[in-house]
Amino acid sequence: MHAALELDGLHDQGGDDIGDVKCYFDPDTQRFFVSSFRLPLDPVTGAFPDDESHVVLAVSTTSNPVTGAWTVYDLDTTNGDGSLANHPNCPCV
Repeated sequence: MHAALELDGLHDQGGDDIGDVKCYFDPDTQRFFVSSFRLPLDPVTGAFPDDESHVVLAVSTTSNPVTGAWTVYDLDTTNGDGSLANHPNCPCV
């Protein structure tokens, strides 16, 4: 999934657990990259899953991260056996 949105929309994930936010600037492409993990909140129980994880990667569409839009990718990082990725420095970009 990906979408373009304003900078203020990056943190609004509807109650999901967002963390380990990292920001990088690539001088060659003049773009910013922001990564974080995301655990989706179950709207019925209010619990976080133990069998689903995501990495959110946002890429600025211009060299100005404040006034430019962002393209956001939501990557499912759940392990093939249904377990969560659990290792140092996760998410890894």
